[in-house]
Amino acid sequence: MPPIFGYSGDCKQCVSVRRSSRPVGWAVYSPALLFLVTCVSVFAQGCSSASAGVAARYIEALQKRDYKTVIDLSSNYQSQVFKMKTDNPETLWGKLIKEYYDTKISALEGKPGYWQSYGEALSGAMGDPAQQIRQTQGLIPPGAKWKITETREGSDRTIVYVSVSYPSLDESPFVDGKFLKATILEFDVDPALRLVTGLGRLSQGDTQWDAPLMILNATWRGDRFSGGYISAQAVGGTAPFSWVPQCGSVELAKGLAQYDGFGRPLDPHTSHLVVRFRSFADKMFPLQCVIAVTDGKGQTNTVGVTVPKMFTGFNEYCWIRPPWFSRGQGLPSSGNIQCLDPVLAIDTAAVAPAVSPVQSAPSADPTAAKGHEVLDEMVAGQFGKIEEQYDSAMKAAMPPGKLRDFWKQLLAQAGRFRGVTSERSRTQQPYQVATLVCAFQRATFDAEFAFDADGTIGGIHFLPHKKVRP
Repeated sequence: MPPIFGYSGDCKQCVSVRRSSRPVGWAVYSPALLFLVTCVSVFAQGCSSASAGVAARYIEALQKRDYKTVIDLSSNYQSQVFKMKTDNPETLWGKLIKEYYDTKISALEGKPGYWQSYGEALSGAMGDPAQQIRQTQGLIPPGAKWKITETREGSDRTIVYVSVSYPSLDESPFVDGKFLKATILEFDVDPALRLVTGLGRLSQGDTQWDAPLMILNATWRGDRFSGGYISAQAVGGTAPFSWVPQCGSVELAKGLAQYDGFGRPLDPHTSHLVVRFRSFADKMFPLQCVIAVTDGKGQTNTVGVTVPKMFTGFNEYCWIRPPWFSRGQGLPSSGNIQCLDPVLAIDTAAVAPAVSPVQSAPSADPTAAKGHEVLDEMVAGQFGKIEEQYDSAMKAAMPPGKLRDFWKQLLAQAGRFRGVTSERSRTQQPYQVATLVCAFQRATFDAEFAFDADGTIGGIHFLPHKKVRP
């Protein structure tokens, strides 16, 4: 009877593997299950080198998302392949193994939802490595730097230690409430079979980045009986924290109960916000929400989310900040959160809402009234609507997206918009110009809006405020 597995290289003398009805289990280290002959001392150095090579190939495959190689090198998966071969005639091996690989690769390529993750956790208790593979892949993004620093030989296992460092915050995994700057991974390798039998992170080797204030995730839940809530979790920054959540034209922090992530009244020294609200009308969806947070040192961060519909049943819409969104890291950590599939990406380019949403009073001056309309659209983040009103010269000077960038820079410099304190208008051929005196948190500007005879926008300027002599 020919061997089912064949090996070449430093350790091919170490093992003779023949058919057996007993599979090798994940994280089971005794090679006796396959009637193995362990490496003798004369080959120990070669086996150690081979085990390090297995760990290196495994890491490279994870970074490249080469799941076929990951399956090839995983003890649990290969034990299943072994069982297929022992239980079936050789003519079926190719078909059955291809179907098995296709199923496992498809599962590893997808982003698991709540119930899939729960199922993988249960399967993990029985030896399935899928969840461990996802977690380890999140620890070695393509930009991570790694090297094998130590191998330790045992009678039937080799432990390979890998030091991993992350050159920037964006490359850093978010694990256990911190952004890792460096960590250590541990691989258990069967030196005879050259398969990975277990892997994990040694938290004792963690160092972390000092992160700036940022909103990491957000959730929305709505039901037909009690309304709903929107939540957000910030990381980094210094207490106390103040929040301004706004959905459409409704500032949720006004007149609505606010809580922390554990259902207690909001404490400004916690970085988790929950705001409960009554139902929004169906016609408002998809609903644009903007959430801003400011910490005790004046740092601010603003994100946006688009809520598809009001009601979610017993589950939540969940959003995570890129790039952690693509790694499956940064999910809400408090409460019994069950995210609807798929988990969505937070919009980090959102513009901070005004402290009080501006609803300008009608002006008797038609030019000033038109200026108020454009300003209200800016405050609401409706930049595309403004860009549609540009004349040809403005379209050439202000391509799409430039007004949004300008407004974001203005808010970063001057703070949140508070409102209009006065207005005036003048004729400056060929334009009618509205000047609105705009009060921001830290500065005041004269906002000038120039309109052509046909009502299109010929210019937008924000100038330092100058008092006008009577």
